[in-house]
Amino acid sequence: MKRLFDPIQFNHLKAKNHLVRSATWEGVAGPDGSLPQEAYAIYEELAKGGVGTVITGFTSVSADDHYFGGMMRLCGDTLIPQYRRLTDIVHAQGAAVIAQLALGAYYRPGEQGCLHQAEPDQMTIDEIHLVRDQFISAAVRAEQAGFDGVQIHAAHFFFLSRFISPAVNHRQDEYGGSPENRARLVLEILRGIQEAAPKLHTSVKINCSDFTFGGLTEAESMTICQLLSGAGIGSIEVSGNGTSVPGIRPHQNEAYFSAFAAKLAQEVSVPVILVGGLRSRDTMEAVLNSTKIELLSLSRPLLREPDLPCAWRKAARRYPNASPATAVILRPLTNAFSGSDDLMMFKLDPVTQRGTVLNGVLFRPKKERTADTVMIAITGIHGNFYSNPFYYNIGDTLNHGGIDFVYAQTNDAFGEIQTVNARTGRRELIGSWNERFADTDEDIDAYLSWAQQAG
Repeated sequence: MKRLFDPIQFNHLKAKNHLVRSATWEGVAGPDGSLPQEAYAIYEELAKGGVGTVITGFTSVSADDHYFGGMMRLCGDTLIPQYRRLTDIVHAQGAAVIAQLALGAYYRPGEQGCLHQAEPDQMTIDEIHLVRDQFISAAVRAEQAGFDGVQIHAAHFFFLSRFISPAVNHRQDEYGGSPENRARLVLEILRGIQEAAPKLHTSVKINCSDFTFGGLTEAESMTICQLLSGAGIGSIEVSGNGTSVPGIRPHQNEAYFSAFAAKLAQEVSVPVILVGGLRSRDTMEAVLNSTKIELLSLSRPLLREPDLPCAWRKAARRYPNASPATAVILRPLTNAFSGSDDLMMFKLDPVTQRGTVLNGVLFRPKKERTADTVMIAITGIHGNFYSNPFYYNIGDTLNHGGIDFVYAQTNDAFGEIQTVNARTGRRELIGSWNERFADTDEDIDAYLSWAQQAG
């Protein structure tokens, strides 16, 4: 059985676990691609957070690429020392680091020094070869800067994604028409990197579909991925044009590219990386063990909680047989309502995936006995058991029938309780004053995970 935190080695790359930080644009670099202190702090926090492999944000291969601001760049040798500092920071925490090489758009010099965007149909063969050489040169700089690998960004409708898409590329020469011809530039880039920087792990990020009329289909994407696998690509990260779906939460709308990624993993001989809506450790481990997908990539969760992998790993060590959603503290209550001499109440502190410590109560007889059933009442702080014997009486009645009872206070209850987040160490105020109703399902999962853990 594969575990999320097992080490993995593949194609010039060794990682301490199966988790990848998917490339996420930070927007903090200077116009020339220079790195401010803020960039180093971001990557240090990510590496300390426990992820096995970090893929940098969008790193342009061209000084003339002005698709958006704040891009990192590997378009000149003078930048190498700054990026060497970045790789040293990540490596110091035991993580691997890959540079995502990208081009937002190709810009052609015009009159009076102005740059004009040119689409694939408008480019000359020499201009296509220039782009190829820019990617290869950037990879050489990445190797000199200490990166463990490079990822060719051919997704999300940036330049290479548009080049391989039939919705954009209508060329009638060797770079257009069939999927094989439209993929020719990406394959030339790959082969050039393999020759110029053979020690680098090479990866590609590609749309499983463009999800647009006339765009790249799943069948064409599969064909291109097979070509890349045959040419010796090191790994393939599956994404899509339109990179998210609404309503993602643990066990709901997760892993929305998994169907294509699982099929691809059956068809190619290289590791497949799945990105898209991953939120829970048990879902990710289910993917690892039910498919041939080898790596799982996170973006938004690590924006909010860069240390999420460390929290998951800590929970896995403390409760190896429990669902990864929670850790639980159980202790007797001494100031609760005192009723039947046969009943004890215990403080139940489930910790949710986001680190919020909830407040619940387990009603159990003083006499040792094992119950195989528990009733969990999802309620609110307004029904406070300290002042209301109603819940105590329910617990007493159920316990006489051999059933445990949990009074489960959640985050979206009335009133307010001060807690300390188990992950961040920061004080939190739970209760409806925050109106965090979207977290209710996660809160319920915490209690259900406790019940599973308790048998």
